[in-house]
Amino acid sequence: MNKFPPPPYAIFAMINVRRYLAEIDNLGNAAHEEAAQYALMSRATLDRRLRMCQTAFRELVTAERVRRVHNYFVRFPHATADDLAQQAGYAHGSTLTQSFYDLFGTTMTEYRKGLLRDEKRRYRERRTARSTEQKTMSDKTQGSHEIR
Repeated sequence: MNKFPPPPYAIFAMINVRRYLAEIDNLGNAAHEEAAQYALMSRATLDRRLRMCQTAFRELVTAERVRRVHNYFVRFPHATADDLAQQAGYAHGSTLTQSFYDLFGTTMTEYRKGLLRDEKRRYRERRTARSTEQKTMSDKTQGSHEIR
């Protein structure tokens, strides 16, 4: 493991690959050569610079796929595996399901349940905070009308 951070030009290459991946619609068509062209360097130079950042093109594609799946899960919690696979650039829902389990160590169903549980908890917290705030405001207005 390298004890020094990667040089700025290596980080710049990684950022450009992430931008390239974020801009393309279908990650199944993500091309290593096109990413290198986008970053204005050869594929060999891109690979070298990504290694300086302790990553690889394939890892960045996987990270972008995971980001897209998560974002789609949040927006559409009841989406099917095939819908999610299409968003993430996988050919089939079964491929996504296996990759998801390999990456997270949990099934997509359990992950979805966790997201929904978290959303319900946040909703309850907001509702409780709102009712507490309204009660406080109500107490203040009632207190201002008392005769002393």
